[in-house]
Amino acid sequence: TLQTDVSLDNNTDPKLRVNINITMMDLRCDYATVDIVSPLGTSLNVTSHLSKFSLDARGLRDRFHGRNMQQSDILMHDELVTDTLEDLHVNGEDAVSLDSEGLEDAREEYVYVFVDFYASWCSHCKMLAPTWEVLAETMTEAAMEKVDETFQHLEKGHDYTTKEYNEAVKVELPVMVAKVDCVIHKQLCLDSQIFAYPTLRLFAEGKSAADY
Repeated sequence: TLQTDVSLDNNTDPKLRVNINITMMDLRCDYATVDIVSPLGTSLNVTSHLSKFSLDARGLRDRFHGRNMQQSDILMHDELVTDTLEDLHVNGEDAVSLDSEGLEDAREEYVYVFVDFYASWCSHCKMLAPTWEVLAETMTEAAMEKVDETFQHLEKGHDYTTKEYNEAVKVELPVMVAKVDCVIHKQLCLDSQIFAYPTLRLFAEGKSAADY
């Protein structure tokens, strides 16, 4: 791992601009991260506030085709979702919390897995959380409707257990909506190359398909 430290003298300006020129052959610049450490030892990842540009062989700026790091022009939640996360969790959580083993199992079991990699201290993550839970509930409800329709056409008089019903819902789930707390599962998020919060990653047939 290549690491560079920059130390600054006392500065009273409200904003500070730091230009960093890094040459890395065959490595995309969206893998570069920046952490700020205060004199008290508090660490803060500011990667989400970076503007990144690739340069050609002449040192001229190229357009960077990667993640949009400008958080100001991204809607971080659905304004139609007005319930709090606590209200949405009254009947249980639909967005499944995963650890390393759970994520691996989910990628093997489901065709599509949509994961919110978040940090519990992140304000954007807190804003997104109710919307993410509603998305998970919507996927579950869609699966339940399909299972209920199927069960209606089966032999009458057969009593299905709750376990059988839940297993059927899992099979019919269009997309498994899940979440990973990167504060608790730090190594998993590092291994997954999560550099900003929240990162929404879609897995298709076990492979990473897209980041949002």
